[in-house]
Amino acid sequence: ESPDGVRPFAEGVRIDWSKLTVEVDAEVVLREGPLELFACSPRTKEHESVLVVFARPTQIFQAIGLIGLVPGSPTRYVEKEDRWEPARGDPLDLRARWTDGDTLRFARPEEWMLQSNRDKTSSPPALQWVFAGSLTAKDGRFAADLEGTVASVVDFESSLIALSTTHSPDNEHLWLVANPERIPPRGTKCQLLIRAATRPGLRITLASD
Repeated sequence: ESPDGVRPFAEGVRIDWSKLTVEVDAEVVLREGPLELFACSPRTKEHESVLVVFARPTQIFQAIGLIGLVPGSPTRYVEKEDRWEPARGDPLDLRARWTDGDTLRFARPEEWMLQSNRDKTSSPPALQWVFAGSLTAKDGRFAADLEGTVASVVDFESSLIALSTTHSPDNEHLWLVANPERIPPRGTKCQLLIRAATRPGLRITLASD
């Protein structure tokens, strides 16, 4: 048994049972430009995603479920009301972990991003991630497997992990850009760490006898 509690789950995915954390192998693929995702699958949206991950979204979905988290639903367009309904699901904490020389480093996704406002940029607020869980396509396939939408920062109805607020995917309205001053060099191997944003509480009832 591994002393640190980390067990392989699928290719590119491990579960750290001691910390109830899913570890997904990833690589930095983008350091500049507008963003639609923080993490995507290979050969999908690498031109608008900081990380590419090498595990199938289906297997990431299963691993997140095994650590006790419940999927909700991705953002969806409500035609009658002409609006987007935000994604729902258990709150998630995302981190990137990589080695810089001999130093192990960690970063929250927003540390690698800037908020775009016309010609200015600023640090974004803390991003509130949820386990949206993606959808099953009409042909029975997992939508995130088809589109590579692992962790999205704009509205995709196929997102496995999404933000709890809505943001347009239209190119002229993309609200986040990559921060080249903070993101490690392209090709840097890292891990996307996924865990619950809040720890479950423990309720104890004391009987009078």
